[in-house]
Formats: sequence, C-alpha cells, structure tokens
Amino acid sequence: MQPVLLFESLSFPSLFGNLLKEYSDIKINLVSGDSDLIYQRLNNGTLDFGIIMGPEKLLNYHSISLPQNNIWGILVRKDQPIAKKKKITLQDLIGLPLLTSAQSKQQDIFRSWADSLIDRFNFIGQYNLIFNARLLAETGACLALTYENLINISETDLVFRPLTPTVTDQNNLIWNKNRQLSNVAQVFLNRLKEGQVV
Repeated sequence: MQPVLLFESLSFPSLFGNLLKEYSDIKINLVSGDSDLIYQRLNNGTLDFGIIMGPEKLLNYHSISLPQNNIWGILVRKDQPIAKKKKITLQDLIGLPLLTSAQSKQQDIFRSWADSLIDRFNFIGQYNLIFNARLLAETGACLALTYENLINISETDLVFRPLTPTVTDQNNLIWNKNRQLSNVAQVFLNRLKEGQVV
C-alpha cells in the first residue's frame, strides 16, 4: 500500500479555486488514503483522479508525472540527539527504533538505500497513513520514516530531517482507463495539461 493524496497538496488548490468560481455548481471531494483505497474508488467510479506517490505499476490507468518529488527523511522529537543533525546518514539510524510506511516496506526503498547495513536497522512496525505514526513519534518512542511536508508539524515537538544520500519518490496523477471522465474532470485535466497547475 502507498500513501496517496487526492488533490490535497501540490499546487492544485489554485486550479480548484478557479474552477469553483467559474462553475458554481461543481462539487469537489478531497480524500486521503493509501493506494488500495484510491484504486478501489477509481475503479468503482467514486473518484475521478488520484495522486500516487512513489513507483507503481499503472497498467490500468492513464497517468501524468507531476514535477514535484517527495523527499524521504525522519520525523523525530526536537529534544532527541539525532534531531541536532541537518541530514541523516545510514550510520545515524543503526539500532534506533524506526516506524516506516507499508509502501516503503513493499517497495524495499530503504533496502536499496541502506544496502548491506539494512539488517542493522530496527524496524519496529509500519503505518499506512502518517498521521498516527506522527503521534507515536511525538512520544519519543521511535522515529517515523516519511516524506517531507506530508503533514504539518509546525505546532508539534517534531522536526523533519532528510536522508543523505537523498531518497526521492515521484508523484503521478492517475485516472482509470476504463471509465469516461465527467465533463468537469475533463476540464480539470485539460487545464492541467495546458500547464495551469504545474
């Protein structure tokens, strides 16, 4: 499972604002969930689009690669020693309790990054959405591996520190090949392709 945002981040809000002003009768449904939820809703027609973060096989979907990349790092309490570092190396994480996303476990993102040191990492569990993992990281019991700016931590005791060497994932806007888009969805897609969002 991958974490997914449906039009909840990136630069879509300005386009939605313009569409709402231009077409006063449209309704917009913003959904957060993992990829299983998004695929299910795309397939049953309750969503027009989804944003998939990270590598994924998209055989049954049309897709557009978005220009923004996600940067992997850790959420850690400000008062922990590792929080003093500006960037996190492989050696910094050895032996520390790590909570990671189900996405990264499935894709083996950190096995590629850590190479032979992966067996010295202490993965204590996984999450499907970062919100609950953030709460556990705030207790100081673990570090949460996640994307930068995936959630707002400005009013928390947490800081984000990126991994080095840098680990990134791409964002893809997807929609079902086997379903016809609504008129409003087609207008959105046309404007996206014209470069009004990116």
